[in-house]
Amino acid sequence: MNVVSQWVGAIGILIEFVGFIILGYELLQTSRAALDEAKRLAAEKSLFETLAIDEGTISDPTSGSAKVQGGLLGYMVDSIPRREAEAGRSRRMIIGGIAISGLGVFFQIAGAFGQAWLSN
Repeated sequence: MNVVSQWVGAIGILIEFVGFIILGYELLQTSRAALDEAKRLAAEKSLFETLAIDEGTISDPTSGSAKVQGGLLGYMVDSIPRREAEAGRSRRMIIGGIAISGLGVFFQIAGAFGQAWLSN
């Protein structure tokens, strides 16, 4: 029975290692994406190419809008949906990595308590 508790602990370490790999991979992906975006923003020369302002109508002045196209601000505004999707994917990867690591820790604790129980 002591062998089983040792194997449970070993499997726990393996599971935790998989969680660690997932978290490390996500950290590298996030860092790479942030660096790529920083380089893209640094290379942009103008703040914006065009700025379109619609003042709305007299009956509904709140119906107006403003659009920024091109340049640094245009890129940042256009990248909002992409960045939201990346943040959601990143959050799912982090939660998965934490859950897998937590499962591995649980198995290690169970194996350690099993060994302690059987040693008496």
